[in-house]
Amino acid sequence: LVINYGEKAPDGGECPTGTDLIPDDIAPGDTVDFVGEVTSYKASKCDDTVPAQKQVRVCSFERTAQGGTVEPVVVNASDLTSGDAKYQGLLVKIENVDAENWDPTDTSPGGTVGPYGIIKLKDSGLEVHDKFYYKKDGAPQFDDSQHFNFIIGISHLDYCTWSLQPRDKCNDFDPPSKDCTDL
Repeated sequence: LVINYGEKAPDGGECPTGTDLIPDDIAPGDTVDFVGEVTSYKASKCDDTVPAQKQVRVCSFERTAQGGTVEPVVVNASDLTSGDAKYQGLLVKIENVDAENWDPTDTSPGGTVGPYGIIKLKDSGLEVHDKFYYKKDGAPQFDDSQHFNFIIGISHLDYCTWSLQPRDKCNDFDPPSKDCTDL
C-alpha cells in the first residue's frame, strides 16, 4: 500500500492533480520502484501494546510495468489483529468467516454493520472497516449474522485497531453488499 498526499489543497479539499510523485493513472497490478525512508505511525491515543504501522516517505517513484495481476494472500482472520509487520499494507483474503451482530443503540440500528460501516467478525477479534469507500458509496448492507465466503482487503491500522480494509464493497466481499446491483 503506497499513499502519497501531495501538496496540501488550499481549501482543505483534495490534493491538486499532479502534485505528488505517483502518476495519476497508477492502477492495481502496476509494478513500481520507489526509494524512501521507512517510518512508522500510530495515533497518540494508542497504548503501547498497539504496533505502529510501517510507512515509507517516498523521495523517488517510478512505474516500471503496467497491468499485472494482484492476488491476495490467504490468511486467518486472527492473524491480522496483532499488527504483525509481515501483513501490514498487504492485500489479504480471509475465508469462511461470520459477522457478529451489533446491539441496537443510538449510533447503530443493530445487525452486521455497525457505526461507520464497521463489521466485527466472530471468534477472531478482527474488524472490517471501510475507510476507502464509505464516503463515496455509503456503508455496505448485509443480513444479520452474515456469513462471508471471503473478504479481501488491506491490513491497515485504523486509529488504534488493526483491521481489514476492503477496497470495494461490491467485489471484495462474497456475498457482496446488498446495494451492489451491477454484479
